[in-house]
Amino acid sequence: MIAARQRLHRRLGALAFIAGLAVAAFLVLGWRVAPGPSELGLELRLVVNSTGELGLSPAGQLAVGRGLRPGTDLDGLDARTTVRNQTADPLRVTVRGRPSSRDLDRALVVTVRLAGRPLFDGPLAGLRAFSRRGASLAAGERAQLSVSARLLAHAQSGYQARIEDLTIELGTKAR
Repeated sequence: MIAARQRLHRRLGALAFIAGLAVAAFLVLGWRVAPGPSELGLELRLVVNSTGELGLSPAGQLAVGRGLRPGTDLDGLDARTTVRNQTADPLRVTVRGRPSSRDLDRALVVTVRLAGRPLFDGPLAGLRAFSRRGASLAAGERAQLSVSARLLAHAQSGYQARIEDLTIELGTKAR
């Protein structure tokens, strides 16, 4: 009787193990997360650093765009900061971009405005040198700096699964 009881317990234990394994397999296969887009987009971080003559509020990283893809609602990002002339003299302000690589030079369009005046508008490749256009800030004057970066609708490659930093540098000259 004891031997028969032990065999029954072993069989029930084996059946319980198999049943538990079947339930676990059903749960794993039945509750999968739906797949996302097969193509990873661009992660773009916009950074603006202050200078001795100009103060920024806020300074540093202004915006992060994740999963950016051309031709979608997530094709770019916009950022704003306040620039203040911290000197006793009027200044002419220009801008240039320092991207972390050259991969987006033709795929990304950047627009930079200071107090509504355009400092730069064009492909990222053209922003590597200080802009020809500038805007004046009187001593102590504050103005809004806006930066917009967009992937071109026809961009085919160079942005997929990338993490890029675009640092905006402000240049100044006494007026």
